[in-house]
Amino acid sequence: MPLTYEQIWPGLPTPHHGGLVDILEVVDGKLKARLLRPELMLREITEEIPRPLVWPRVVKALWERNLVAPVQTRPTVHGVPVLNGAFGVIKPEKFTDSGLPVLRMIIDLRASNTILDQLEGDVWTLTGAASFQKLMVGPNEELLVSGDDLNSAFYLFRLPEKWPNYLALRKPVPWSVFEPGKAGETLVGLRVLPMGWSSAVAVMQNAHRQLALRTELRYGAGLLAKAEIRKDAVFPSLDEAPVARTLEGKAPEEQTRLRKAYEWWGIPTNEGKALERTGLQIYAGKAVHVLQFRRCLFSVLQEVFTSIAQNPERVRATTSLYDEMLVLESLLPVVVSDLKANIDPVVTVSDASETGGGACYASRLSRLGVEELEEMMDAEGPVDQTPGDDFRDVSQKIVVIDLFAGIGGLERALELAQLKPWFTVAVESDPDCRRCLRRGSPCQGLSRLSVDRRHLEDPRSKLFHDAAGVMKMVKEESKLLGMWCIRFLENVVADDVDIQEMSLALEMRPRLVDSQYLFRARRPRLFWFSVDLVSHEEVEVREHELFDEVIYGAATEPMSSVLCPGCRWIPGERDSGKRFPTFTRAIPRPRPPKAPAGLASTSEEGLQRWKKDGYRYPPYTYERDYMIEEEDGHLRPLKACEREVLMGFKKGHTMDLARKPPESPEEKQKLEDQRCAAIGNAFHATVVAALLDHMLWSFGVKPLVGHHEIVESWASEIKRLATVAEVHEVEVVLDQAPKGEDPG
Repeated sequence: MPLTYEQIWPGLPTPHHGGLVDILEVVDGKLKARLLRPELMLREITEEIPRPLVWPRVVKALWERNLVAPVQTRPTVHGVPVLNGAFGVIKPEKFTDSGLPVLRMIIDLRASNTILDQLEGDVWTLTGAASFQKLMVGPNEELLVSGDDLNSAFYLFRLPEKWPNYLALRKPVPWSVFEPGKAGETLVGLRVLPMGWSSAVAVMQNAHRQLALRTELRYGAGLLAKAEIRKDAVFPSLDEAPVARTLEGKAPEEQTRLRKAYEWWGIPTNEGKALERTGLQIYAGKAVHVLQFRRCLFSVLQEVFTSIAQNPERVRATTSLYDEMLVLESLLPVVVSDLKANIDPVVTVSDASETGGGACYASRLSRLGVEELEEMMDAEGPVDQTPGDDFRDVSQKIVVIDLFAGIGGLERALELAQLKPWFTVAVESDPDCRRCLRRGSPCQGLSRLSVDRRHLEDPRSKLFHDAAGVMKMVKEESKLLGMWCIRFLENVVADDVDIQEMSLALEMRPRLVDSQYLFRARRPRLFWFSVDLVSHEEVEVREHELFDEVIYGAATEPMSSVLCPGCRWIPGERDSGKRFPTFTRAIPRPRPPKAPAGLASTSEEGLQRWKKDGYRYPPYTYERDYMIEEEDGHLRPLKACEREVLMGFKKGHTMDLARKPPESPEEKQKLEDQRCAAIGNAFHATVVAALLDHMLWSFGVKPLVGHHEIVESWASEIKRLATVAEVHEVEVVLDQAPKGEDPG
């Protein structure tokens, strides 16, 4: 029914509570990233936008309670603005002073819901009362379920500033509502989490779980995550927080702690909320909730679901519909679950379809079932439980098996992440590389820079399958020995077909991490690892079709300490957002390679420098934006010692590649090319350090150092090392590989 100010204001939050809590402060990092960019949620629209209902003039009351704000821009589809409406639903047994029924204001956001993707949030954790069937209450025990309801829960949480533009209401209002005397009209949009938004449940559930599970130091209740009741393990949903425990004759401690968290954020609770029972859909929703206890009774509801599926404005009350509702209510006495009943040793399973059904029972556990049960009984908690803030204050002995060890990128990353392995097994086939542990990842046949790439059929890239086989073997052996095993593999961003094949072989979904958000050089790389990252506030995650992008943002390194004395990177000084291209191997050539990447877009000036330098790097590398200017004005690409620092290594790290001290200019240039080639194949050590730190914290092995601390520590070291003269003398290190066949 139409809205009036008199009828809706009793159901609105107070001006103090409307939009009280910034939603970005109480959701996890992944959801925060999505909420900050609503424009990325816009989906392609092919069907007609539903026409919203009429918007009455109650905006002033909403604005005074911080629920709406004037709209600056609004999305359109096919030239038609996407606008929404509102209507009221009567609250039973509540009336205004003049006798009119109090209305619950419902925002009709079907228009916005049509154009916006639906967030997943924490919907997957939502559970119902039927989950209590998993509990077994002892003969002398009682189950107490306590709960708090948040008052006007969906109006309490404030959305980022962009959101009113995407949740705009249809009816314009005079500007004088907001600024007395100002002429003209404006539309308004919702600035709080609205109940009618398709993603509201997902966001609300995530925020509420964060409030419950965060530590008290982070203004949460600090409840135990392992005791959470949810779909896949098992807790509170939306604006209700039930706490189940055996009866002790006092208020549950967990509920008290959660109330303190609500109190800190200023969230009010409602002690006397009543539920509505209007409309066939609401009736069916309640029935679905109840019938979870006896799922076979869903077969009673045929007419009800058929009527809803037809989506009419009004449902015709037929005799068969009333008969069905009467039968259902007559069967309610059998919809019970006795939590004190003994557990039946016979395990059954049943299923049904439109053409028939079936049931069977199990007489015993299979061999795999016995093994799974033994693992669960031996474990302290769930087998896959790896909470990021539950690490033990006990030193963990970490064994590292480094395949394609290269110049020691993994070892250097562990050092930056403040981890000292118990011992490391380094596998590297190149005798020169073994002196310095030079990284030789099997990516040459996958790189998009190669026009004739042969994908995983390339003899070099075939090593990937060997690596996957070794990982599988180590995983199986670790399981037999009762050891944790974390698998980790890095590679270039290859073609989609290669990414899919590698992900299938590794049974892991990759993450994309690019160094450009931490340092002054790009290096987008895919990482496959067997740990679920626990989100935290300083990390942004973006979902893509074949991988997830993890963004670690921090202040970049000081370039004055990176470059050789007297040298400058003038384009980088003018634009702090400029980044060097991804470093590649240095390969001097007498003639240009076939169809090099970036040839068509490279300027004539850059092509001349490319030719003069022997076509060592891709042509775009020689553009003026990426040239270093020496004291005499000479322009050149980055040197090996500068690339080392930009990749997280100390200056001179790759000098050990030399078999003997270079004497002639040709030998010095050959060593420089060898060093640049090794760096072009290496990990970005600092990025991998941030990722390993995040991974091992998520796995519960160590406290979180944080990528900001890692980068700042390395930046300080860069400044300190800049005052030390660069080592030009080569110390020859003999290859310690055993005689005979190269062990690889």
